[in-house]
Amino acid sequence: MKLTPFGLASRKLRLELGCSLRQMAIELEIGSPYLSSIELGEKQLTTKIAERAINFFRTRGVSMAELTHVRQACDESTRIVPVSMLRPSEKALVAAFARRLSEGKGIPNDVQKWLDRGETP
Repeated sequence: MKLTPFGLASRKLRLELGCSLRQMAIELEIGSPYLSSIELGEKQLTTKIAERAINFFRTRGVSMAELTHVRQACDESTRIVPVSMLRPSEKALVAAFARRLSEGKGIPNDVQKWLDRGETP
């Protein structure tokens, strides 16, 4: 089970506050399985749900520092690009690129030039 940055921050605060996933989901006006899927990165965190989550914690007296941390976690989690709708060959390309970056090999020069231009190859 790999939680998103939002999932980690949200779960930690919920536990500290003694709130269940179900309680939070009800306040966010979504189902608890859906909230769990967002925390796990199986579903995309939307701006609307992120704002509701921040408000959920704000109304429970969470400190400004913790709210800032939740907001940063929301920002990081909304940058996650879902790959479930990609074709298998496209998923393989994404995985190869991610593996290269995680191994510290960096971005190939031709790809970096393409990214800098903002064009398709």
